[in-house]
Amino acid sequence: MAGRSRKPRTSRIRRLAVIEMATAEEVEAQWTQHLSHGGAYGPPGGRAQAPVSLLLVGPAAVPFELPAKTVYCGAEGTGYEITGFNAALKQELAAWVRVNTAPDAAEKAPTTKMLKLTRAPKE
Repeated sequence: MAGRSRKPRTSRIRRLAVIEMATAEEVEAQWTQHLSHGGAYGPPGGRAQAPVSLLLVGPAAVPFELPAKTVYCGAEGTGYEITGFNAALKQELAAWVRVNTAPDAAEKAPTTKMLKLTRAPKE
């Protein structure tokens, strides 16, 4: 085995980058400023030019995951370029935005809170 070297890695591991938007206004701002143009802007962190799996979560708690690349890293935030952005993906993102900007989006969101269970009275 002398003289053999390791093969270069053919696939890169993508880190998960999460952008959480709590209000319809945040979703709308992200759409008009970044998503509709093939980008996204999130919290600080990450490495420049690194491939990531970008997970968008809005008030309706419906996640949307897409491949992206980090193009800007700064103290105030991180910029992403959506990989493979095209008209079909833009339509899917627009549908996600509509769901998350609906007036009752947060009310229809799934919850992980458990309902209070009542005990049956002892007989």
